[in-house]
Amino acid sequence: MIKPYLFLSLIPLIFVFNSCSNGGQSVSSVKEDSAPNENNKTTMVVSPLTAEEFRDKVFDYNASSEWNFKGSLPCIVDFSASWCGPCQRLAPLLDDIAQEYDGKINVYKIDIDQESEVAEQFGIQSVPTLIFCPMEGKPRSSVGLLPKQAIVKTINEVLGVQ
Repeated sequence: MIKPYLFLSLIPLIFVFNSCSNGGQSVSSVKEDSAPNENNKTTMVVSPLTAEEFRDKVFDYNASSEWNFKGSLPCIVDFSASWCGPCQRLAPLLDDIAQEYDGKINVYKIDIDQESEVAEQFGIQSVPTLIFCPMEGKPRSSVGLLPKQAIVKTINEVLGVQ
């Protein structure tokens, strides 16, 4: 029988396995280009953003400290790193979501090692971190590896997209 105090001491391990701290070495590279599917059609995948593209498409933090979403569609911004295992497991889920919600939301990716300026502006401490940006109102964030159902629920509730 597991002692209650032993069980409670394991809870922090759940967070360790579901997110990575902001640091580490790049051990692999994930290609973000469109890839042909079985019907030889191009499928939408998560779009990587540079800091400049982020300021143009999501929020120009240099122009204002007050949140002002610049996009034409609600979006999800995935702050991740190539060395982060949970980030790599989240990537195919976000690709699926990008396809399912094509034309309704945009899904972007920020590599915190390459675009540390954006990560610093948002105080990103752990990856993966998802920022859900509605057309109006403040963005909401989620840290750690989420199941697809939780992401879809947040899209419906926060972004107002069905």
